[in-house]
Amino acid sequence: MEVIKKEKQTKIVDVTIDDYIECDKCNCRIEEKDYDAFKSSFIYETGDRYPDSAYLNTKSIDLCKECGVELMELLKSKGYRINSTDWDY
Repeated sequence: MEVIKKEKQTKIVDVTIDDYIECDKCNCRIEEKDYDAFKSSFIYETGDRYPDSAYLNTKSIDLCKECGVELMELLKSKGYRINSTDWDY
């Protein structure tokens, strides 16, 4: 008769989850800085809305500051009206 000893070892591993948004044009990390109100995203939604439900198809682009400025200039040069609003509270 043979006696077999089995051991189970547990290894503790630290896992860091890096949560960030990446620019959809240049693939750089979009950094969020304290007191910075920058946000550049384009959202295009189509579909149907009903009183108790909806079907929507959403397409979106997240852009860094440089690519956001570049897109605004491109749209402006193609005749798109850019609406601007300043606010302070």
